Formats: sequence, structure tokens, C-alpha cells
Amino acid sequence: MAAFWDDDRELVLLTLNEFDSLPDGTELTCIDGEVVVKGRDYIDDDTRLGHMAYGVTGDHPIRLAFIAAVDRKEHAR
Repeated sequence: MAAFWDDDRELVLLTLNEFDSLPDGTELTCIDGEVVVKGRDYIDDDTRLGHMAYGVTGDHPIRLAFIAAVDRKEHAR
């Protein structure tokens, strides 16, 4: 499952499985701010603690679903 990069929840990092499920043409953001496109640009598939240094921002469905899941879990406490 994805993970937040920072407390602002702007960048949600991806696992390799999540990355593999994305179609070519998907815009990804690196933790250093670089924006790349899957299928066009080089994307390092190195992982740390199961997550890539790339993720999704804005209204990407993976980001929105992850935020909703975390919010549900926090409100269930």
C-alpha cells in the first residue's frame, strides 16, 4: 500500500505493484520534485521500505483512495 512522503499528504509514494499497475503516460513525481512520465522517462525502481522514490499527487485516484483509507482508519479510533 502507498505511503505519504510528508505530513502535508501532497505526495503519495508507490509500491512496485502499484507502479506496475499504472498505464504508460501516467505522470509521477519524485521525492526531489522531478516530474516524469511512465513509459517515456527513466524511472528508478529502487525501493526503500517497500516504496519507490516516485508517487502521485493532486487528484490521482491512488492518492485520493489512500487518503480516504487513512482518514477512515484514524476516525475509527
